[in-house]
Amino acid sequence: EQIGKRSGDQKVIILGGAPTGTNNLFVDGFKKGIASKGLTNVTYVENVFDAGDPSKSADVVSQALTAHPEVNVVLSWEGSAVPGIITAIKEKNLVGKVVGVTNDITPQVISGIKDGIIYGSSKQNFCKMGSRVVDDLVALSKGKTIAKSVDTGITFVTKDNVATEGN
Repeated sequence: EQIGKRSGDQKVIILGGAPTGTNNLFVDGFKKGIASKGLTNVTYVENVFDAGDPSKSADVVSQALTAHPEVNVVLSWEGSAVPGIITAIKEKNLVGKVVGVTNDITPQVISGIKDGIIYGSSKQNFCKMGSRVVDDLVALSKGKTIAKSVDTGITFVTKDNVATEGN
């Protein structure tokens, strides 16, 4: 949904670790999100893999951008891939033409957002994640039923809110 807020057509490659497990869930969720939100300006192009090795991310992204010059968004759920995404965009002289969309708020992500290389990043609520686990364990110990899954909240951080959310 956040990618769809960008103007114009958004052609997306997804960088993941491998074509299995969590990566497949992420890609399937992305595709379903495009359809369920009616995002007519967002197109999934390809899924590329760096084996979860951040030293390979820049090369993998660079090769994908060469193979798909129409791509203008590199999306990754791998927090460790951010430096490689930024490096590939810079080395291919695509700053201002291609953006990264990432996961988690780190100093590199904040710099990337401020520099216009990273469009945005998901900020997870780690404190709420931890406190909900404790609350649910206490509830279970008292014989109570707990929810199968819990939304602990995610904030999408962009240039518009990085000053307040980039911590």
